Amino acid sequence: MMSDASHASSDDDRFEAHRTAVFQRALRLTGCTATAEDVVQDCYLRWQAQQDKAAPTCPRAWLITVATRRVFELARGKQLPTTTLQSEHEVTSAAEMPRGDWVMLRGDMLRALSELTDMQRDVLLNKVLEEATFREIAVQLDIAIPTVKTHYLRALRQMREKLGARWSTFYEN
Repeated sequence: MMSDASHASSDDDRFEAHRTAVFQRALRLTGCTATAEDVVQDCYLRWQAQQDKAAPTCPRAWLITVATRRVFELARGKQLPTTTLQSEHEVTSAAEMPRGDWVMLRGDMLRALSELTDMQRDVLLNKVLEEATFREIAVQLDIAIPTVKTHYLRALRQMREKLGARWSTFYEN
């Protein structure tokens, strides 16, 4: 039988195994290292609270979902910095888009993503950022593959509607 101390250590080890992935997701969404670290800390606290209930069957997916949702909670509360970027490399690799445009695009993307349902956003971000297959997403979210595809297509349609008018000239070039 495991002691409370070794059980807690095991929970911490499981969290630490996914800390980098959680941080990377938060950083890609926020563009701010300090905010991404805050999101990781929030995820850790929620992870600890969850361990008292039932441990998630897929810890990585659970933690990334929690991190993503936390970022959008912050965005809805207007607690995200809007003028920071991950790095100058991100700007130059984005087809030489000027920094100001990049900042506006990040803000517009976050606003558009925040208007999706949680499931649509989870599916879209797993597909785009994690490059997960529909099958992998279905397993992670415990839903059917056709349902994953439906959420993905609806999310893409809404993103096009929200971003198309302002940004279509940029991504058509």
